[in-house]
Amino acid sequence: MKKYLLILLLACTQAKAQDSTRVGNFAAPAQPPVVYATACEGPLVIDGKLNEPSWQKAPVISDFFRMEPRQGGDYFYANEVRILYDKKNIYFGVFCKDSAGR
Repeated sequence: MKKYLLILLLACTQAKAQDSTRVGNFAAPAQPPVVYATACEGPLVIDGKLNEPSWQKAPVISDFFRMEPRQGGDYFYANEVRILYDKKNIYFGVFCKDSAGR
């Protein structure tokens, strides 16, 4: 019984090692990405416009990478994310361009 358990354990370990070296996957970054949320400086209207002054002061997150259909390479449309918070909520402002440039 111990012999079969050891063989099963070795087989699982080998399968996991092969999975982590699969060609085409991104390696883990040396420094994990860090994003920051900015405190709101007034009320926000949840209308999808992101035109309050707080949104303009929040840092833009735009260093994304493509996952589908293949990892890496250039992506077609830019994306921007901004993050705000107040005492009760966290807000994500996301702008994803499309083929019309909107």
